[in-house]
Amino acid sequence: MGWNHSYWVSFSQVDQVIWDYAEDCGIDLSESEECRSFGFSIPEYGSTTIETIELTMEKERKEREKEFKKNFDMVELKSPSWTIEVPVRKTK
Repeated sequence: MGWNHSYWVSFSQVDQVIWDYAEDCGIDLSESEECRSFGFSIPEYGSTTIETIELTMEKERKEREKEFKKNFDMVELKSPSWTIEVPVRKTK
């Protein structure tokens, strides 16, 4: 992790503190012209659940697997002491 990573972590933490403070005080920042001009948006807690993340990851895994099978064949390389399967690109 370098400076760039720590900068964005700190920025998002400060941003979150501001939104939390405004919410506690009953201030609606979503209607603020300044906030919209900077592109801030109020985080929607719970909009991404573990279930939706798991479904997305499963969908992406299936897409990668389909793409792999489309472009590669698995071939066994054998030796007297070992056997290994390796991908070989399909010829077009």
